[in-house]
Amino acid sequence: MATIVLQSYRTDAVAPWIQHCLASVRRWAEQQGFNYRFIGDSLFERVPLHLRERANMPLLPLTDIARLGLMREQLAGGYDRVVWVDADLLIFRPEQLIIPASDGALLCYEVWTWLDEHGRLAKTTKINNAFMVFERGHPLLDFLLRACIRLLEQRRPETTHPTLLGPMILTALANATPLDVITQVASLPPIVIADLANGVHTPLLTEFNRQHGYASHAANLCRSLLDPNDLRMNGANRVTLSDEEILRAVEGLSRTGGTLLDGGLPAASNAQSFTTRANY
Repeated sequence: MATIVLQSYRTDAVAPWIQHCLASVRRWAEQQGFNYRFIGDSLFERVPLHLRERANMPLLPLTDIARLGLMREQLAGGYDRVVWVDADLLIFRPEQLIIPASDGALLCYEVWTWLDEHGRLAKTTKINNAFMVFERGHPLLDFLLRACIRLLEQRRPETTHPTLLGPMILTALANATPLDVITQVASLPPIVIADLANGVHTPLLTEFNRQHGYASHAANLCRSLLDPNDLRMNGANRVTLSDEEILRAVEGLSRTGGTLLDGGLPAASNAQSFTTRANY
């Protein structure tokens, strides 16, 4: 099956930890025998002009539309399967990250965690688009692209949540129909990245691993939430991390094969690929 892996990010002032993440995905694609393509800001040419020209539109929803457009473009160009991987996603066990069987469309399982008012780790289960797989002919890709464009057309920029066309729409869709998801990617909030940067197993990491519930071979570092200007994190969950600290966490995960994210799962399960039907 002819497969291409796609990534996009700006090409100037790229933080070393992002460079490390991008390199990990390139290596993984090569090991899997997949083609690889990186694209810069020209990615946004796939967004309809009338949406690109709207003032103050959040960047993330535009990116969500652009990536779907690029994926469709590659399938129309002859590939049998296309894989999207976010630039801030690190693959630290490339030999064990295997695309599991699906019905032709695969999204990313997310367990999002945060500290509640009592200092306990709480969680919610979602679906995100940090790692997506579509095979040629599957109807979900065209549906999502059209739905995202229509939804953004109906929203004012000031009322458009950054994750509207990512976890919000995907998780809502999963309430109506089962979706195949890959469970091998852990979504790391800033509080977890801070502990990983210290390189010491803490009670928070133990609980995070238990909450995620699956062996992780990759990690989504959720770059937008690491921006000190992003106000979605508050209280004890609002952690300011330098690029050097994030790089330390990324290098530690790569060097140890994600030992701190083993989750206490049996060693055998680390070698398996997981797919589950999500219907929340």
